[in-house]
Amino acid sequence: MKKAEIVEAKKPLKISEAPVPKPPKDGAVVKLLYSGICHSDIHQIDNGFDVGSRFTCLTDDPNYQFPIVPGHEMAGVVHSLGENAKPCDLKIGDRVAVFPWIGCGKCGYCDNGYSQFCKEKHHTMGFGAVPGGYSNYTVVIHHQFLVKVPASIPLSIATMLPCSGLTTYNAVTTALPAIKKATAFKGKASMLIIGAGGLGLWALQLAKNILPKTTNVVVADLSESKLGNAKERGADGTVAWDPSKSEEDLIKAT
Repeated sequence: MKKAEIVEAKKPLKISEAPVPKPPKDGAVVKLLYSGICHSDIHQIDNGFDVGSRFTCLTDDPNYQFPIVPGHEMAGVVHSLGENAKPCDLKIGDRVAVFPWIGCGKCGYCDNGYSQFCKEKHHTMGFGAVPGGYSNYTVVIHHQFLVKVPASIPLSIATMLPCSGLTTYNAVTTALPAIKKATAFKGKASMLIIGAGGLGLWALQLAKNILPKTTNVVVADLSESKLGNAKERGADGTVAWDPSKSEEDLIKAT
């Protein structure tokens, strides 16, 4: 298989070849068809992770060593299954998205479904521990980290769901109780989404489908063109945060 890897910090990607991996006994090998480019991939390729950033825990991890095959937004088809994974509901050829935030499997975070917060992150994919999506194939240590993708969802979209999709779904559903309470009191509510980039547009479309229909979903951004994207995707209103205006005027407009 071919893979794109970072040889060391501050170096560009390099293409190399390696044998197609074998599946672990509880897991699978996925033939990757799509990989998203997350901003954290850019951090790795450009500078590595700066000490003091929210990714410091990765640089402290002994698994964080070069070469690294980046890419944690992954989707493809099941190529092979381990002996213990064969009775699961997956079969070779199934379309899947990969959940990459795989921790130690032993701590309180992992035991309660929050492996993305695991302090060990022994198996986090695309950050040095396990090869990520910039490769033809990747190894998933356990079949529970694979999610079948229905035919109605293109793999090019599914590849982003375990990262930007889940990030914004969590934000919208966290706000949902407050929105429901305000709606019960006043008959309506409003949500402000700050930023109409990738995450903002995910949040907008999820909000329009999850929140009560009476919710007024407004998007603010510095860029008029991005606000145009938000309008096309259903924003009830937009606010241009023009940097030339005073803070007081921007607050009033919002």
